[in-house]
This record gives sequence, C-alpha cells and structure tokens, in this order.
Amino acid sequence: MTYNLLGWIKTAHITFVIISFCGFILRYYWIYRESPLIQHPFFRHAPHINDTLLFLSGITMAWFLFPTFSMIPLWFKVKMGLLILYILLGSFALRPNPSTWIQKSAFILSLLVFFGMLNMVLVKYTI
Repeated sequence: MTYNLLGWIKTAHITFVIISFCGFILRYYWIYRESPLIQHPFFRHAPHINDTLLFLSGITMAWFLFPTFSMIPLWFKVKMGLLILYILLGSFALRPNPSTWIQKSAFILSLLVFFGMLNMVLVKYTI
C-alpha cells in the first residue's frame, strides 16, 4: 500500500516539476518580451498553486523515504541547497526589468542549477 502511494506521489511530484520549469521559462520569455500575458490573473496565481503542490509532494516523498534525519543521504541535502539557490536566482530572473545583465545571468544560472538538481536526483552522486 505504501509503495503504491509513494509511486503516485512521485508521479505527481515529477509532473509538478515539469510544469514549474516550463512555467518559469515561459514567464521569463514573457518578461523579456514585455508581454501583457504576464499580468493575466491566471498566470500570476497558477505558479504559486503549482509550486505549493510541488513543495507538499516533495515533503511527503521525503517523509516516506527518510523517516529520520540520520537517514537523509548527502545527495538529498545537496539537492535541497541547490533548490534554495534555484529559488533565489529565479526571483532575480523574473524581475520586471528585462534589460539588465543581472537578470539574464540569473536566468542562465538558474537553468544550470536546475539541471544540477536533476542530475543529483538521477545519479544520486555528490562531489
């Protein structure tokens, strides 16, 4: 029963990750192009709902996989650090002024950090 539930939670989590990443790229593109779609109420609220579900599914999965803190592997701790860095860089990348080099650099760095997290999960290896 628990394994089946964990499979559903993992599938939901991966789905939320894909939606979040694609939405991040789309919102950056709209900001860069100064599109009015970025101000649409759906696109202003949907990322927060999706990211909350992503967070909740991730916490639930971690609780199933690592019931005690001593069981948390190093790759997972590094992934959590990269997640914090990704959020910080993403907040700079999605600022409303599209012409700054800081914003463009933050966007590129956030993509690199995202793929670093993805690699961390797939390989489960840390340097």
